[in-house]
Amino acid sequence: MLGVDPKAVRKGIRNGRLRESLDRDKRIRDVELARREWVEGAAKPPNGGGHEPKPTNGNGGAGQQLQLPEQRTLVEAQLRLSAQRTAALELDNQRRRGQLLDAAVVQRDQFEAARIVRDAVLGVPDRIAAELAGETDPRRVYELLADELKRALTSIATELERG
Repeated sequence: MLGVDPKAVRKGIRNGRLRESLDRDKRIRDVELARREWVEGAAKPPNGGGHEPKPTNGNGGAGQQLQLPEQRTLVEAQLRLSAQRTAALELDNQRRRGQLLDAAVVQRDQFEAARIVRDAVLGVPDRIAAELAGETDPRRVYELLADELKRALTSIATELERG
């Protein structure tokens, strides 16, 4: 019923993992109780597995409370591993769909875009300074400056689309 090999159940009976659910002939009399015992037994550390209780003080521990080291079960470890694998697969799927990008690539592209904008904007005075210096009409200065800024921004957009 739990998908456990019958040999493992027989071994569990021999080792005392199943007790309350057995009759005098060591046959399972209460299936639901046996199921609970089996599941609870999976969460307990095996006897003699090097995880002996340690006394809380140095006087041999007679009559003292025992302190067990922190135990992790196989089931907990498998659940953690499964969760980590699921997260890794989800990240891989997002990367393949283009929903997730490498941070280093994004930073490099952002730096390159900022450099393109800077170069285009700082080039405006070099291109129109002489022409502006000869103009006395404020409206004409405005038009020349606006036209050159539009050309620079168009150039930026074109270059960013290519990259």
